[in-house]
Amino acid sequence: MGKEELQRFAGRKVLIQRRLQQPEAQWQLRMKFLKQAKSYIGVPYAKKYHQPGTPESKSLLFLDCCGLIRRAVRDLTEDFGFYIGSGNQAYQYDTLPITLPSEEHLKPGDLVFISGTYFDTQRARQPHDIVHVEIWLGEEKRSLGARWKGGKVQVFDSFKFVSKTYGSMEYHFKSIETWLQGICIRKAFTILATVPKQQLLGDQPLLIAQRTFSEPARGKLPSDPGCSELWGQAACMRDACRASAKQKSSSKAPSQPACKTGMRGSL
Repeated sequence: MGKEELQRFAGRKVLIQRRLQQPEAQWQLRMKFLKQAKSYIGVPYAKKYHQPGTPESKSLLFLDCCGLIRRAVRDLTEDFGFYIGSGNQAYQYDTLPITLPSEEHLKPGDLVFISGTYFDTQRARQPHDIVHVEIWLGEEKRSLGARWKGGKVQVFDSFKFVSKTYGSMEYHFKSIETWLQGICIRKAFTILATVPKQQLLGDQPLLIAQRTFSEPARGKLPSDPGCSELWGQAACMRDACRASAKQKSSSKAPSQPACKTGMRGSL
């Protein structure tokens, strides 16, 4: 969405949100979102996970779990009244403030998020440890999503599964009711920059850098540096933690990593 198009859209935003105050309009949009997401069934997860020369590797479009949600919502920007940001599943989780107590409270189109711990200890943690997301279809436990790296967007008999990438899985049920009201605001969140276990010295706990950020804008645009700046700061803190671990095991302290946002990580 270009700058001029965004300005025109902003002028219609109030009218869109006013229309979405009607329960019937919200339900129609919920069904439209579900239909739009289903239109991507068969789209491969990512090119690098498919053999060169196969139909999947030649696809013009690839969607992972959060990419499917983002694509469907952006397709309906004029209906939702906002342009959702480019963040991953953790970002999407933060834009949905209504957490449902159990799957019995889900409505078609609501999202099922999964938190877990990566088996690869070198891999950075996600905010809230949110590692995956799927769309509940409204029938028993059936869901729609891009679950497997070498797979495609598809319908699953259950949103529950066993992952080879992460464990300690927990399911979190989020209502998309606020999206259906034309509201997409990322609440304040905390990022923890942790150090892989291999870099810990004996049983001595390593200080964890922690900062809290807030994104007040509705549906940040890709051109807005806000999102990338937040994640850039988090990466700097993570690098600072790793540098601290190396410093403890060496008499010569390593140089502090520079941050692209002009900040340095601190403990």
